[in-house]
Amino acid sequence: LMHPYLWLKNITQYKVTLSAAPNAGYQLCVKRVQERHLKDMDLVVSTAAIPGRRAPVLITAPMVHGMKHGAVIVDLAAETGGNCALTDPGKEVVRHGVVVNGPLNLPSTIPVHASQMYAKNISTFLLHLVKNGQLQIDFQDEITRSTCMTYEGRIVNDQIRALDYQLKTGDR
Repeated sequence: LMHPYLWLKNITQYKVTLSAAPNAGYQLCVKRVQERHLKDMDLVVSTAAIPGRRAPVLITAPMVHGMKHGAVIVDLAAETGGNCALTDPGKEVVRHGVVVNGPLNLPSTIPVHASQMYAKNISTFLLHLVKNGQLQIDFQDEITRSTCMTYEGRIVNDQIRALDYQLKTGDR
């Protein structure tokens, strides 16, 4: 939820003795710090998941109730119960004006997004090369010059030309 340094800085204001083992005083202190900071957050991304165990609830219902309307919680631990008490795994819900998103199997969505990003890059590149419906090859343009390998039967890319020379001469 925040940088560890800020946690420690805020925790020390409550004059609680911290130890390596979580104790009731420590947990109360952390809860107070969370409550104080969550109310000002626009976006909270929680990721505390423990393999093979239920995710710890770090954001309680009263904490969500104290957040501003329109804030968003993305609970990446939703598959194992969630870090937010109001997470509904696999769904996006609105509770007390706060959007609580509990995505499942998030890694499986990466290929879709990677394909979308690749398609966007290719589309943008082609739109760069086409002006008024015509292909415009401008070797003064750095993008065109550095991405074109051959033109009219000649190697025009310096790196490809050097590689071609090395392959032909055996000079490595």
